[in-house]
Amino acid sequence: MSSSDADYAPPNAIKKRSNTVLGPGAEGPKRKKARKSTVLHLANAGETYDKDIDADALVTFINGRVDAREHITKETLRTEWVRSVRQGFDVNFRQFGADHLAAIGVRRGRLVIRDGATAGLKERGDKVLQSQQCKASRDLVRKYVYQTKEAGARLTIDTIILPAMDAAQVVQDDTPVSLGVQGIMRVLWQGQFVLLPEQQIDTTAIGYSNGTNEEACVHGVLDYAITIVPLPDAISMREGEPLNILTESIVAVIEAKSASAYAKGEYQVTSQCLALRKRTGRTVFPALLTTGVLWSFYVAHYLDDEVVVYATKSYDINVDGGIIVALLMEVLLNPNAIPPSLRRVTNGGFEKPEQ
Repeated sequence: MSSSDADYAPPNAIKKRSNTVLGPGAEGPKRKKARKSTVLHLANAGETYDKDIDADALVTFINGRVDAREHITKETLRTEWVRSVRQGFDVNFRQFGADHLAAIGVRRGRLVIRDGATAGLKERGDKVLQSQQCKASRDLVRKYVYQTKEAGARLTIDTIILPAMDAAQVVQDDTPVSLGVQGIMRVLWQGQFVLLPEQQIDTTAIGYSNGTNEEACVHGVLDYAITIVPLPDAISMREGEPLNILTESIVAVIEAKSASAYAKGEYQVTSQCLALRKRTGRTVFPALLTTGVLWSFYVAHYLDDEVVVYATKSYDINVDGGIIVALLMEVLLNPNAIPPSLRRVTNGGFEKPEQ
């Protein structure tokens, strides 16, 4: 460190190295235990300042170096510290929490199945689950895979997502089209669903922190994204050709969690929902949170200059498997709307995911 650097360092910030040479059998200086690092976020900004910042030394340093008419006080410094943390952030999906959601003013609501829709959902979904191929793959996973960790959970999730995608594809392909050139072009370009594991999402602004003009941003990796690609591209993919993935074409995201981490995943999947709604420019964007056994559905809905995130209760695949599969099909077939069998309830937040 140069002398000029030393002149500008806060008091007590520089410690001289010991030049002592230890002889045989001599004891070296006792090492202090390394302090645990602190991850700074909205909830602990004030506590971190009080605990980890030498306010007296910092104020003395600032007042000695800054040409200001009024010297800064410890109280002012603390206020500015907390404000700077709370105004705007760019966090990974995994770090997004209740404080971040509150900072951007996003309200929450519930989704419930419409009256009279349960029987139809169950019937449609059970047909998929009871197919020979679906039953065989689920039985193999149950028999051979230890599922307490997320990697094991994903194998179970695959046995639900892929049959649901296939069933939704059949429905889409069976949709009547007009004859002639226009009809043929629609068949070619209406597309095929494609599952994208580990899809990276770059920094995306999802709102403004505390009513200021400071952007609040999120980024990270999606466990699963479901997109739709033109049929010619899908055929090339089957032959090993790379796809040109457009974030704007993603129709839903799915967050996988182990059973022990499931309850903590609600804010993570909420942030993903908000980010993808913004990136796709859609009014509605859906997401799912699941362990493979427990499943809950989320929707970010933009209406009248406000975003509300709605969520269903958790459904158990062993009890409500048909409902889960049918709702997933509705999500894929109605990417620009809330699934038809669900309705919004605004007077209340999420139901806490069960452990």
